[in-house]
Amino acid sequence: RHPVPMVDVVRGAVAEVEDYTRVTVLPVQGAALAGRAVADVIHLLAELIENATSFSPPYTVVQVGGQRVANGFAVEIEDRGLGMSKRDLAEANEQLTNPPEFNLADAARLGLYVVGRLAERHHIRVRLK
Repeated sequence: RHPVPMVDVVRGAVAEVEDYTRVTVLPVQGAALAGRAVADVIHLLAELIENATSFSPPYTVVQVGGQRVANGFAVEIEDRGLGMSKRDLAEANEQLTNPPEFNLADAARLGLYVVGRLAERHHIRVRLK
C-alpha cells in the first residue's frame, strides 16, 4: 500500500532473474513507486533483464540503473547482446507499444507480450534500442 523505493523495485526484479549474478545494479536515484504497481513493475523489469541475460554472451554483465527524468523515472537495462536488425527492433517496439492479442503460437515473443501488457496497464513506456 505504501510507496516502495525504486532501488528496491529494481533489486526485486533482479532477484527474479535466473542468471542474477551477471546483473549489476548501478546507482538508482531516489524515487518511489506506488505500492499497487510494485508487483507488476518488478515482473516487467524482470522480463526485460531476463531477456538481456539470455541474449548476451555468458561472460558479459548486464547493467541496470535508474534516474529521474523530465516526465517521470527511467530505468535503463544495458547488455552486450548481438542486437537486432532494424526491422526486428521496430517490430518488437511496436509490440511493446501496442500489444497484440495473445497468440500461443508466437511463444518466442511471450516476454514482449507480457511486458507490453504490464506497461499498458500502468502507462509505462518501454523502448528497445
